[in-house]
Amino acid sequence: MCGPLQEKLEDDIRKLADVFWQVLNGFKVDPVMELEDWASSEKVLTGVAVELLSVRSLLFRMLRAGFPEGYHDMQSVVIDLWELGVVSFPSKQNTRRATTT
Repeated sequence: MCGPLQEKLEDDIRKLADVFWQVLNGFKVDPVMELEDWASSEKVLTGVAVELLSVRSLLFRMLRAGFPEGYHDMQSVVIDLWELGVVSFPSKQNTRRATTT
């Protein structure tokens, strides 16, 4: 993938990462509203492998769990990211390192 499509995808990833960063750091913002605004904007890619709507409930649960004081432990962050499919763990390797999908 290259060109404008790649740029839009990278922009969407940055926006979503910014929402998570705000939540994880306990900023007094409304990340759920920001995510809804972002999801309804024309900038969200269509036809990507995982559509935002398919993980919306998990995203909202993750945001609410961390809002407004942020997550209190990395285990809950990793579990939510795993449920979202953002990270995965190799099943045949004896390793603790998470990999991004």
